[in-house]
Amino acid sequence: MSVQSEHYLSLPGDLHIALTSDRELPLGEKEALLLGAYLPDVRVLDAAPSTIAMAIHHIESADMHLSVGADEMEIHDSWGTSFPGDLPHLLYSVARTLWLQRGYFPTHAACVGSDTYALMPGHSGVGKTSTALEAVTHYNQKLLSGNTTLIQFNEIGDVQAIAGTKTMTLQTEDFERGEYASVRSVEYGNRTAFEVPSDQQAEAPQSIGRIALVRLSDGRSAWTTLSPASALHTLYPYFLDTEYADCIVGQGGAVYLGDTPPAARQQLTVKLGLALANVSVLSGMGTAPFLAEKVAAL
Repeated sequence: MSVQSEHYLSLPGDLHIALTSDRELPLGEKEALLLGAYLPDVRVLDAAPSTIAMAIHHIESADMHLSVGADEMEIHDSWGTSFPGDLPHLLYSVARTLWLQRGYFPTHAACVGSDTYALMPGHSGVGKTSTALEAVTHYNQKLLSGNTTLIQFNEIGDVQAIAGTKTMTLQTEDFERGEYASVRSVEYGNRTAFEVPSDQQAEAPQSIGRIALVRLSDGRSAWTTLSPASALHTLYPYFLDTEYADCIVGQGGAVYLGDTPPAARQQLTVKLGLALANVSVLSGMGTAPFLAEKVAAL
């Protein structure tokens, strides 16, 4: 194909993804900010890296088609000259599988802390972002990750957060009502993507001292400790991020199947079980201030 645009992404774990198209595909500050909401510590490179884990080729076509190989993918789709909304999701699904193959666990979790860092796993909509922002804004916590945290376990069971998504996303009306400090922001659809100031951000890696499962609720407040056995069963799917394994592309024309390597499943069971002997897991519900105060006190 005739290449009109060529971009290279660098990700933690010495992972590089190439993205080419036979159309002009924008990847400026706005698009990079959006990518940062899905891909932990993503960087757009100025030149081709020495190694590429996955090359994604786009060919402009009204006939949707997706073909996937071990290290190459070809997408026939009508993108025009705009940045397609499903591309960040697709890139994350691809990176997720590659990370799992390499012994890293892309965990659906926010992460905040000061001396000790707390991991907050949870499905979309439970209140991870709101709790993290409340902790950063009012409880002097620093943000390592707003939505996805890349986790690595060592041989003795320590849990390390080695990267996180620094871009936060909220419904635009919630963002405006919250008056959150941000250094840059962009609206897309009915949401706003933004970054908190650098002095509110944490550098990775950081050790995880506690894990907190949070859920927003205006009617009831509760805070309990889970047993290691219960925590293992509860946390397992979040550390594999099975919710976002697959990605629908081309307005439903095709599905990228983000396989979970069997070795990663077994490895996670052993390593997470070992870690939970030393890392407490709490579960709580309540308002964002209530949850943020509890998380900050861990």
